[in-house]
Amino acid sequence: MFEDRVISKIKDNSCIKHESYCSADLALFKPECFAYGETTFDCFHFILPKEYIPPIFVDKKEKNLYKAHIFSTNPDQVINVCQQNSTEKIDYLAMFIEKKKLQELSKDAFNRSKISFDNANNYLSSILLHHINLFIDECKTRQSGYQFVIDSIAIQISINVLRELKNNLPNQHEKRHYSSRIDINKAIDFLWENTATDFSLETLCKVSNLSPYYFSRLFKDSTGKTPYEYYMDLKINKAVDLFKSKKYSITEVSYMLGFSNHSHFTSVFKRKTGITPSTFIKSL
Repeated sequence: MFEDRVISKIKDNSCIKHESYCSADLALFKPECFAYGETTFDCFHFILPKEYIPPIFVDKKEKNLYKAHIFSTNPDQVINVCQQNSTEKIDYLAMFIEKKKLQELSKDAFNRSKISFDNANNYLSSILLHHINLFIDECKTRQSGYQFVIDSIAIQISINVLRELKNNLPNQHEKRHYSSRIDINKAIDFLWENTATDFSLETLCKVSNLSPYYFSRLFKDSTGKTPYEYYMDLKINKAVDLFKSKKYSITEVSYMLGFSNHSHFTSVFKRKTGITPSTFIKSL
């Protein structure tokens, strides 16, 4: 089993108490502490701290780990935890994804199987955290057919990892780029997950718990765009993807992205891309 393979790679794993939640290709562990010494996994490994965690070493380079972020390592990288840090009780999740499975998903979704993640802290988005919590809940309740459900959720987790974490895949512009501020990141998540609605500065301020003036200033400092500009760019990028699928008309895409009318959508699309939707469709 994948779970047993992961555990066998951990030095002195017998003394580490942990909760585990596993599918065929994804394993989530909630250990009480780190296992000290050098460890090398033959799968993709991610650390999700829920509190401060002492630094670790990856390929002999010291790496800090941040709360509410997700840190990634690649197969065959050497991870080293100092012994003095290993005995401390730490609240974190360790996630492992089968190498072959993630490469297959990467090939299907991005047409590239050779995937490599940056050894970096990435903001843990609300959508990724939601899928992880669903996975854990389904493993705990074990209702009829739960194996099919957790396999499905594991795929959603894997795809979002590929989309959101810094890596070598193309189309980086399609990924969410987060700031160092959690309140602004909440607004970014909200905009990405609600491209079919009208723009509302009031709603974004409620999501981030900031005043309109302070939110607008921080958002532009973080993204280089006003909230409205950022949202319109998201909508048009989504429209381009929908047109490339060759499944939807201009009117349907306009409706799906929450534009009030066809002419408004055409105007925004041309302003952002330099051509009209009909010209873009003809070029495909």
